[in-house]
Amino acid sequence: MLSASAYVLTTGSNLSTTVGIALSGGYIYNALAAGNTDAVENEADTLDTCMSHPAPGGQFHYHIWSACAVKNYGYWSSTHAPPLCKSTTNCTTAPWTMNKAAGTNNGVAQQSYFTAANWDKPIGLARDGHLIMGPYKNASGALWTCADRDVCNGAFVSGQYVYVGADNFPYVTGCWGPGPTPEYKPGCTNNGCGSKASTAGALSFSLAGLSAVAAAATLALF
Repeated sequence: MLSASAYVLTTGSNLSTTVGIALSGGYIYNALAAGNTDAVENEADTLDTCMSHPAPGGQFHYHIWSACAVKNYGYWSSTHAPPLCKSTTNCTTAPWTMNKAAGTNNGVAQQSYFTAANWDKPIGLARDGHLIMGPYKNASGALWTCADRDVCNGAFVSGQYVYVGADNFPYVTGCWGPGPTPEYKPGCTNNGCGSKASTAGALSFSLAGLSAVAAAATLALF
């Protein structure tokens, strides 16, 4: 993927926005763009159908669970760069819908990795050691909703805490969980969870129930 897209792998850079790594080898960044706005909403014109692009320092990364996170699925290719997001149906307006559909790269159709049958298969690993899963929460095809996830975009599956793919901000990992239930709508996106409007000077979520370490990690990530 890296050689096909002409992205350059760099080392030694500040990767504080990196929340994990996908099975494809690509970095998964948090959901924020420059200026602390929703990257999926505000950077679509610079993304490809893998929902990826290079950072200013050259680091190849995703901001959302990607249709290319696993080899030979979706828009993944080892020889051709994926199409541009702005030229692909649903990519700029509803990438979560596109990611769950079959992809085509250089005329080759590939099944989406994100199916109900694959609901319990990981797509990556977070920096804190927890698995990153896709958007389905069971084999019946139900999707993870705001009511199912904590403020860090995590949930417990068979007693194990994981981060999940979501159609809402922060999409993959919002902080280091487990965390409390989302209460406030984040002010950096039009696509967040929470029933209360955030106010100036207030955190966009409650830290009740978090340890001091988890709270510090949350603030550092955002």
